[in-house]
Amino acid sequence: MSRQKQKVSVVGFGCKFPGANNKEQFWENLREGINSVEVTPNDRWNNEHFYDPNPDSPGKMYTDKAGFLDGIENWDHQFHECSEEEAKYMDPQQKLVLDCTHMALEDAGITRKQLNNTKTSVIIGCMTDDYKTQVMDNDGTADSTYTVPGSHNSIISARVSYSLNLTGTAMTIDTACSSSLVSIDLGCQALMLVPFVNMFFLLIDR
Repeated sequence: MSRQKQKVSVVGFGCKFPGANNKEQFWENLREGINSVEVTPNDRWNNEHFYDPNPDSPGKMYTDKAGFLDGIENWDHQFHECSEEEAKYMDPQQKLVLDCTHMALEDAGITRKQLNNTKTSVIIGCMTDDYKTQVMDNDGTADSTYTVPGSHNSIISARVSYSLNLTGTAMTIDTACSSSLVSIDLGCQALMLVPFVNMFFLLIDR
């Protein structure tokens, strides 16, 4: 028995990439062939200490360039109705997801009021937990009520659901480099099984 083909529509999206804080800047970079990989700035880490062109040097990196997202230190916690204390313990990935959620809603022309208390699901593809393992676990003062919800990947999808008061599934997927693809696949399957249900795909794949 053949299955009838069903279509899934993308009505809005938000994104942040190295050298581009929105889809317009990203598209312009693609059109102009702009390479956003840069020498590691000093406010990220000390290249002189960690860089060595010899890949066999112990405790060193043999590359001194990467693509970086800008402005996370200026994240507007008040806009997202989050206290300054809570924001202090939040993984930057959670902050970026909330920003991209807002951009996606704005792009789609959907308001928070329209989504409030709706059965809208959030499926996020996310791998790595650098903030937890490299920052929080090594900070002896990082002990707060907000430490666990702020540093675990499982909370990323729930953070969006809580912020928008959504009642659908909140699920964070980690299948390494395929996390985004698996999230899209699961979301599409859910939409086909239960039509006319809202579904967000907020994807972080590192």
